[in-house]
Amino acid sequence: MRSSIPRRPGRPRAGSSEASQTFDAGIRGEHNHTSSESSPSPFQFIGETGLSRPKGAALKLVRSKARRRVPSRKQHSQSKEMPPLCPRTKTDKSRGATKSEVSGQSGVPVPRYGSPRLDSGPGNTGIDPFNTLRIGEDGKSEYLISQYYSLFYPTECAYSPIRPFMGKEEALQNSLSDPALLHASLAHVAKTLSSVVRFEMNPNIIYHVGKAIAMVNKRIANSHEKPVSVDTIGAVTAITAFELRAGTLESFKIHLDGVEALVKSVGGLQALAGVPFILKYTTWVDIVGAIVLGSKPRFELLNPGRLPLHPGLEFLEPCSLLGARYKARLSNLTGLPDLSHEMIEVYRILQHLISKRERYAGSQKMEISEMEFQSLQSYCTQLMYRLIALIQYEIPHPLNRNAVVFGLFGNAAVAHILMFTYNLPPRSGTHVLMSTRIRASLEFIDIRAFQLAYPEMMLWIIMMGGLGSLGSEDQEWFIQLLAQSCHGAGIDGTAELALSLTEFLWSGFYLGPIFDEFWDDVAVAQAVMEAGKKIG
Repeated sequence: MRSSIPRRPGRPRAGSSEASQTFDAGIRGEHNHTSSESSPSPFQFIGETGLSRPKGAALKLVRSKARRRVPSRKQHSQSKEMPPLCPRTKTDKSRGATKSEVSGQSGVPVPRYGSPRLDSGPGNTGIDPFNTLRIGEDGKSEYLISQYYSLFYPTECAYSPIRPFMGKEEALQNSLSDPALLHASLAHVAKTLSSVVRFEMNPNIIYHVGKAIAMVNKRIANSHEKPVSVDTIGAVTAITAFELRAGTLESFKIHLDGVEALVKSVGGLQALAGVPFILKYTTWVDIVGAIVLGSKPRFELLNPGRLPLHPGLEFLEPCSLLGARYKARLSNLTGLPDLSHEMIEVYRILQHLISKRERYAGSQKMEISEMEFQSLQSYCTQLMYRLIALIQYEIPHPLNRNAVVFGLFGNAAVAHILMFTYNLPPRSGTHVLMSTRIRASLEFIDIRAFQLAYPEMMLWIIMMGGLGSLGSEDQEWFIQLLAQSCHGAGIDGTAELALSLTEFLWSGFYLGPIFDEFWDDVAVAQAVMEAGKKIG
């Protein structure tokens, strides 16, 4: 029986050529008919030996080969791979932090390695071996791409089951579509990892931001030959969002000016409707930018009906008795009847969003139809722009502290939409921003007087500030304030709190798993107050 496996011709290995020739000769001796029957060929075929064992020099060679320890190819290749991110567990303070435990927010991924290294060359690049992404291998690009989903850790639906405003697959797909946008996105990933890993990420951040800016500048310089693309607008938007995360407000404003100029050069927001992700991203940056800078939005919806699936706001439920009572009280206490009317109209829209649209979207989860999802996002966009106008309304008398209620309600409503309707990842930081604004307003007013005038609304505002403060320095402050408010109102536990706020605004998402520790701390603080009351 002939073997069909050709033996590759090659030079004999040093130190074993004689033994190899002896081994081949022994095999050919048992099957000498093979060579006589075969026609001349550049390949040498080795006949199968069946169950017979090699003898003599051949047996010695086999045994010598068996004694040699050859490193496993699988083990060798694994040593070059970057290990995946692993959830960080709480550090035992009594023993101190170990090498793999790094300071940062709890519940974030921590890669368990010291100094990452990416090997260059097609043989070691598993993500982009042929450089189709056109970003090269510098700046640990491939590693950052592999860790892209860390932006959405631990889940992209952290606050509610509603399909998120910007999903991780959608974000990654759009980032990979353009090298400038990808560089800007990788800067976001590097910044996220820099807060939870031990090694330095700043060089990679600087590299990717610099490359993104260089590419964008080159395209803008050649815009007289080739019009600016939507992908370029997306890249500038991502750079602008990065400056916001970095806290460099001057650079943020400069890049926001650039986004505005580019969007207007292509015909406004409506021109971005063909790329929904870029449209959403640009709108989000505009909304947050207006809140942070205290300026008017750059892209106010002068004709919102031209956007996809403009929601019909005329089909809202009639104003409730509570809403009518608050409207009259707001007008009397602030002396601003028109603004009081606008606030109650916005409240009705928010109430419809929470009680109807969010409830349906939450039941559908990620399976919601594209039409329903687009309608929900469009509805929220209209509401967000009206809330910004409410927050930024110029009070005729700045010392009128009663008018602070408009900004308080507006900031709390924006916090709800960012967390539960848009379902933005916790790392976006927007929830903390709104919580900080709410605390600043609460410290400016007489909280007790406002609670007497608007009991349900103030309880809801304080609660929203607390939920938004998760993981920040303000969290304990809100826990104590909410516990005091519930204690003073005779509310014991989340079930009674839900009953108290159902008529005003309440969502089951407020009791989601991400807030378990927060509510436990509120209950403990309230129990301490009860115990102190009994002792006193």
